[in-house]
Amino acid sequence: MQAYFRTAWYDANPAATSGFPLSELQIAGFKRFSKPSSIFLTAAGGTTFSSSQTGAPVFSLGGIRALAAYGTNELLNNQYSLFRAGCIRQLAELPPFMRKDFDFIAVYEIGKAYGLPNASRLPTDAVAGIVINTIFGPVLVGGAYGDTGHHKFFFNLGQIF
Repeated sequence: MQAYFRTAWYDANPAATSGFPLSELQIAGFKRFSKPSSIFLTAAGGTTFSSSQTGAPVFSLGGIRALAAYGTNELLNNQYSLFRAGCIRQLAELPPFMRKDFDFIAVYEIGKAYGLPNASRLPTDAVAGIVINTIFGPVLVGGAYGDTGHHKFFFNLGQIF
């Protein structure tokens, strides 16, 4: 289990007319079922407590870490929620010089970006990919398909969660 919480007071933000509060919480839980298989659930949310004078939106959904089928920062907003459920299954172990293993990952994501008039009411997507843990860090190659025709093929080097 891991958790991340932040709260802050912004006294300046591009185009903001005054200061505003911000809080964000992220929680993730992982459960191993057998040596090759694990599942995970994550929940995240953030708010500016109905402050309407924040200027540029402070939260973003879209991209590999939050609604992967959407474009990076496609859903800019001041209040959001995001839920993910997925599984990771080890497919093979790599030689020691490559580091660790070769995994399959599948994820379902559902989110909500509040206050966006032309966005999907409840953005969702399904993601599948291959993760190779190397000496340079995890390498993820995958694809995502979401509601309203959003889709993407992607490559990522570095942190996955």
